Amino acid sequence: MPVGAECLRPQTLPKGARLRRRSEFLQVQRCGHRVRGASLILLVQKNGGSLARLGITISKKVGGAVLRNRVKRHLRVVFRHLRHGLPSDSDFLFIAREEAACRSGAELTTEATALLAEASRRNTRDLAEHRRHP
Repeated sequence: MPVGAECLRPQTLPKGARLRRRSEFLQVQRCGHRVRGASLILLVQKNGGSLARLGITISKKVGGAVLRNRVKRHLRVVFRHLRHGLPSDSDFLFIAREEAACRSGAELTTEATALLAEASRRNTRDLAEHRRHP
């Protein structure tokens, strides 16, 4: 392997860290807690597992395939960098709204980071509330 080749290796999420089945997406959409942003919606639900998982839903209304893939790429990068600080027993589902098409990568990153932080705060608060009133 040439020097520096490990930097070129794709940095993907493991299969266990992704929502993959339609039923998993629907479960989070039905029962998850919503955190809304200007161009993204984040739904969070406990999964009973030991790994935080990510799902991304983007309608064709957002734009063409190139634009949708760019948005998904930015969201995956944010999740990959922050997932170790997120609740490990939760599923996170980003839904991109039409406004996401007008956002730069930096704006998407900032908004996604803020939504994940808010979801983590709410999760911590809900857990503390549950411990006080079982």
